[in-house]
Amino acid sequence: MWIVTTVADNRIQAWRKRYAAEIAEAADGVDQALAWWAGLGGDGLLQPVGDGRWQRTEAGSAFADLFWEPAGEELAQEVIAAAEAAGAQGFVSAAASKGAPAAAAYYALGAAEAARLPGGFGEFLIAADEVAAILPDLERLLAGAEREALVERVRLWLDYGGNGSAAEPSEILDGLLRVFRRASDQGLGVAAVPMTF
Repeated sequence: MWIVTTVADNRIQAWRKRYAAEIAEAADGVDQALAWWAGLGGDGLLQPVGDGRWQRTEAGSAFADLFWEPAGEELAQEVIAAAEAAGAQGFVSAAASKGAPAAAAYYALGAAEAARLPGGFGEFLIAADEVAAILPDLERLLAGAEREALVERVRLWLDYGGNGSAAEPSEILDGLLRVFRRASDQGLGVAAVPMTF
């Protein structure tokens, strides 16, 4: 699963302090992983196998592994509780079998644009002032001329990078943008964690 939710700004700040060690540990490998991904050239994560079908490459499997482990189980549970409190318009939750919805979103964006997102791979704690700074880029990416192409890339990953999905490809991207817009409108922060069950 990938859970992205609005959260009160003071809670974001408290989590950053409380889980500073876990966040720092998770962040250590992010730049290295982004450089590895960018260095693949082209996609490099899926390859066609005929009849319109695709399969993960070895690099694609390594990429998917980047999304499996959140910084800490305790933080993940707190983010889930915050999502439940946020109400239907305040969070997005997407599920996929072996495919990681966060991986699908990042795959759709590509290495260069994904590098502009905060935090780790699908995991972030963003303060309210940072939400306001990030939102214009998200609007450009997720509501712009390339939206349909991004949705199709999400679908491609969910269908062939994973093992089918309970997630609607458009809802992963639209839901992410909806959460950031709501947070910006209400002066809230945003938290996200990938979860494995």
